[in-house]
Amino acid sequence: MNRDELSALLGTVHGLVPQTLEGVTDEQFVAIPDGFNNNILWNVGHITHVMSSLCYRPAGLDAIVPDFYNEAYKNGSSPADWSETPSIEEAKSTLAAAGGRVQEDLKSGAMDNFNAFELFPGFKIESADQALAFNAFHLGIHIGMIMNLKKIVG
Repeated sequence: MNRDELSALLGTVHGLVPQTLEGVTDEQFVAIPDGFNNNILWNVGHITHVMSSLCYRPAGLDAIVPDFYNEAYKNGSSPADWSETPSIEEAKSTLAAAGGRVQEDLKSGAMDNFNAFELFPGFKIESADQALAFNAFHLGIHIGMIMNLKKIVG
């Protein structure tokens, strides 16, 4: 897959998130159903946090999310740990801005100075292109989670 194809894929998948969020009320955004650890708001913030962590830090670039995302939306975190609920509008706008920023930075080569890292045992990400391809997969997982949560809390 070349960069233009990767950029198109990311744009399409990233664009599905706002579509999935259509019609979700503020109450639904923050509801945590029985048997779940997280809510729709957490999934939106987590998507953006992971995009920043996967693609920007290894390239030596500044994060594209506010600092508090590193704790609030990291793997294993939960809204139950929050002392204050983050803003729904801020999470949505950060997500929207991140999508455009990633597209620009991919095309400009800003992420080309990428330091490979092991995401989990046996899986190493060697380049920004690999990080972004994994990010598309990760987006799909969380779009599915948002769809499930939306059905349950709706």
